[in-house]
Order: sequence, then structure tokens, then C-alpha cells
Amino acid sequence: MISLKRQDGGRRADAGFVLVVVLALCLTLALIGAIVARQIRSEIRDRAALTSVAEAEAAADAGVALVLADWMATAPENGAGARFVPGQGPTHCRFARAALSIDVASAAGKVPLNTDNAELLATLFAGLGAAPADARTYADRVIDWQDADTTPLPAGAERETYLSASASKTGQPPPPPRDANFEAVSEIDQVLGLPKPLVTAAKPWLTVYGTGDGIDPAAAAPRLVAILARGAARLGGFDSSAAEGQFSDGPALPDRLVARVLRPVLEITVSAELGPARRFVRTAAIEPTNEGLKLRDWAQGNGDAAGAAEGTDGGDLPACGI
Repeated sequence: MISLKRQDGGRRADAGFVLVVVLALCLTLALIGAIVARQIRSEIRDRAALTSVAEAEAAADAGVALVLADWMATAPENGAGARFVPGQGPTHCRFARAALSIDVASAAGKVPLNTDNAELLATLFAGLGAAPADARTYADRVIDWQDADTTPLPAGAERETYLSASASKTGQPPPPPRDANFEAVSEIDQVLGLPKPLVTAAKPWLTVYGTGDGIDPAAAAPRLVAILARGAARLGGFDSSAAEGQFSDGPALPDRLVARVLRPVLEITVSAELGPARRFVRTAAIEPTNEGLKLRDWAQGNGDAAGAAEGTDGGDLPACGI
């Protein structure tokens, strides 16, 4: 009888051990299943996000094509009568499911970075709030960064100044000036001594496609003309209200700041948005020529461009079609 009890107790212990193993196996399988399900959900979200970005990119590209079609259909030479007029500000509309913000600017209506007109650059900086003496210093620094010589302007900075400047966070001095043209407006960040807030404020009004040493007020945004008029007054006592305008009905500018470009480069920025964190910005630079429109630049813009209708799918906007 004693041995029978022991055998029966052993069977119960074995059964309990098997039950524990089965439960552990079930828990392991459940854990594996949960991990796999989480990975699948993550992959689905990632694929959906990629699809949304691709859709937003296609919509932004369509916005650029819309501007070019409108421009060519109205007046290939100067875009007279076009729907998307340089300097008028963003146009908000809907393309498919995307909300678009389409902005067209003329390089002739912006301040050229690759200029030797220090007065023009200083006027912009002064109009944006820099003290007159500082504005002239910043202008000399910008010109020294891109001019071909290695002789600094009175308040400028060439290679030696950059090399002797205090080291950055990386422990290295700032890179020396290129002594060649700016290739992108963002490169102004590399100019020594310019305050970051001023640079941020100046970037929308600068271009690397300008071909003259001034701006065409008729092609410029009214806000830029006002900034330059204010800067001219701060630098040299220029009274824009007492002068006659050039090519526009806005405030006049000193003649030293004005130039007329017959075929300026068009700078197109299209922001396409499908909802929060689903935005794509396309930038393009188009040059009118005798042979047609020439593509100068095609790039993905940064996220600073304003969305057409942030947080919406564009359903409450008018269609973009001509």
C-alpha cells in the first residue's frame, strides 16, 4: 500500500510539472505572437507613411507643373496675366487629397547673394533691424565669402579671419570662405559673424539666381520693398515717400538698389500636405530662354514652408485646376 501511494503521488507531480511546462509554452507563444503583431502593425504604419509621403511628393510636383502650364499658356516671355504671379504670396488650393500652398517668386524681385553691391545687402540687413554699422559689416562679410579675391573689405573677413576665429562645438574653426559664388541661399549660414535671427529673417528675400546688382521693385513682394525702403532710410536718410517709384506703385527705392532683368529666373515653392507630419515641399528654379523654359534647380525643400491648410486634407479648399 505504501508503494502504491508513492506511485500515485509521483504521477500527480509529473502531471503538475507538465502543466507548468504547457503554461510556460503558452505564455512564450503568446509573447512571441504579441511581438510579431506589434512588428506587423509597425510595418503597416511605416508603409502607410511612405505611401502618404510619396502621394504628397507627387502632389507637390503636380503643383510645379501647374505653375509652368499656367505660365506658358498666358505669356511665355513674362507671365503677364498668369494666375500664379511672382510676389503675390502663396496660393492655397486642393489637388486630389492634398492641400497645396503654391508660391512663385521672381529672382529679379529678390536680393542677389552673389553681388558686389554692398549697399544693397546692407540695406536689407538694416531694414530687418540691424544697426547701420552692423548692417554694413554683415554686407562686407557676405561679399568677402563669395568674391574671388582674398583681400578683405573694410569690415569683411577672408580666410585668415576664419582660421583665427574661435573653434566651434566640434573643436574646429569655421570653414573658410569659398571665394566663389553661393550655390544655395542656405550657405549664408557659413558666413562668419552674422547673427542667426537676422540670417533666418533674411533668407526668404535672398536668391542665388539674381543676375544684377539690384532688385526690380515691380517683381518684388511689397513686404520686401518696404523692408528695403526702411533700410535705405536708416542707412542714409533716404525718404522713399518723397521719391517716385520704379516699375511699381509701391515705395520708391534709391537708384543704386534698382535693376531691371528682362528674363528672371522663377523660384517655385510648393508645399503639399495630407495631414499632420505628412508634408512634402518641392522647390524648383526655372529660367525662361529663347528655347523655352530651362530647369535650373529641382530639390526637396525644408519643412519651414507654410502648409496650405495645416491639419486638413484640403477638402475645404478650391481645386487647383486652371
